[in-house]
Amino acid sequence: MQITAGSLAGSFGRDPRYYAEKMLNEGMVHILATDAHDMSRRAPDLGRGRSLAAKLLGEAEADNLVLHRPKAILSNIDPKFVALPANRAINNDEYLDHGTSPRSSFARGVDRGGSGIAGRLRRLFE
Repeated sequence: MQITAGSLAGSFGRDPRYYAEKMLNEGMVHILATDAHDMSRRAPDLGRGRSLAAKLLGEAEADNLVLHRPKAILSNIDPKFVALPANRAINNDEYLDHGTSPRSSFARGVDRGGSGIAGRLRRLFE
């Protein structure tokens, strides 16, 4: 999942900031991006978002969000060789099979509900 630096910085209000922080803390975010439209109203400010992410998750994960994972996508690197988001609670095999394997907790229906953001997102896309 990708979120914008502006959401994390509160540029779009308290609710988007709350959910951006929550998704980061729950290990749901892979990339932090700018939502730049122009240089005045929505100027690129990825540095601010990266600094905020570093305060929440540390410098290494902030670098993964803005540098290493985006570079891996552009380089067409297999996801199994890319660092998982910080705080990701499932193992790499379950994460990579996207719920299609019988081993996957998602495929077995475990944690489909849940009151966290992950559960709400799963219900939204089911």
